[in-house]
Amino acid sequence: MIGESRTDDDPCEDSFRITDQTVSARHLPSKPAHFKMKRIICLLVIYVGLINGREKAPAVPPCDRVVCYVTLNGMRRPGVGGFRPDKIPPKFCTHIIIGHMTIVKSELKANMKADHDIFKEMLRLKVLEPLLDVIVSVEANKQISELVEDDERRLKFVASVVKYLREMELDGLNLALVNPNIIPEEPEEKLKYSYLMRDLQESFQEEAERTGRDKLLLVADVSGNDMKSDQGYEVFAFSRYLDFINILTLNYHGNWDKYPGHNSPIFADDGYSIDETLRYWVQRGMTRSQINAAIPTYGRSYHVTEPENSQPYISGTGIGGPVTKSVGFLSFFELCKVVKDEGEFFISTIEKSAIYKYEGLWITYDNVATIRYKVQFYRERGYGGIVIYTLDFDDIYGTECHVGEFPLTKAAAEAC
Repeated sequence: MIGESRTDDDPCEDSFRITDQTVSARHLPSKPAHFKMKRIICLLVIYVGLINGREKAPAVPPCDRVVCYVTLNGMRRPGVGGFRPDKIPPKFCTHIIIGHMTIVKSELKANMKADHDIFKEMLRLKVLEPLLDVIVSVEANKQISELVEDDERRLKFVASVVKYLREMELDGLNLALVNPNIIPEEPEEKLKYSYLMRDLQESFQEEAERTGRDKLLLVADVSGNDMKSDQGYEVFAFSRYLDFINILTLNYHGNWDKYPGHNSPIFADDGYSIDETLRYWVQRGMTRSQINAAIPTYGRSYHVTEPENSQPYISGTGIGGPVTKSVGFLSFFELCKVVKDEGEFFISTIEKSAIYKYEGLWITYDNVATIRYKVQFYRERGYGGIVIYTLDFDDIYGTECHVGEFPLTKAAAEAC
């Protein structure tokens, strides 16, 4: 069992030491009478201290945002992996981001005509939650990299964005800047993406002042990989021109590695962790209140060889899910069918990530417990919110994991 060792030196230790799995005093071997009396006194002292200090301890502020990410591809899946917008629980979300739209001839366009109907259905959720913001996302691809090269095309795109969002009564645009194939390499290329964000934000502000309507929101997704964000974009432009940013603190490890690692670790000995990523962005100029950190609703799987007295290594790609059909990748609703009682399950001490091991198969993922820990971590450090990535990988109908509908989304929202 991973955790801290115990001693009998401290009578308070049995109930209050934090390990991977909390063990209460009643499950420990019996102690001598004098030790039990010391423990009772200690518990009373702690209780009185908590009562006296309750009002003095500063309250941890709640999240400003719970962003629920959904994909159009996810909604089109057959069976348990697909759903319609009316299935989304709007009470858990402050914002919904729908990915992705495309760019055609420097204008914002839907990929399919049916997508317009999905947007309209999504907007009906505002009847239940009037303060909900519905945002559409455009994926960074060859088209967006081409339009930023030309001032005229860039301004044409900006105008088309305002026109489309207002016609559809949507609340904003998300720039999904996570495609490694379009990340700028030269300083002047970085500037062009900054100009795009500047032009969009200034256009949104001007339109709001002219019409008296609420300003459209401009947000972006960025990779949790520090090198990509530093090489590709000017961080000050994100801070200056975006309303908030979604840092995808996930995919730190996968089948591409030599050794098995956690998909989304809070801390890590190798430095590839949520904590390192978020602190990096703050050091580069982002305010904590602008940052949303990711809550992944999927896991990574590996086939691992564990030599005696040696570090385990990846010996083969992990299994994929029958619905998502991606090797080494399992949505939460698929993962529930794989994780069985006969395997070994634990939560890692440092990374605070769930691990399942069975006959050479390793799966690292997040469950309700680790998600609550993540949200508390974000709140305590003053980050603005979370982004659930993605809603369609959760157990939508509650039929696969048997703990209710959208269990991970619910746990994250309630912890906020």
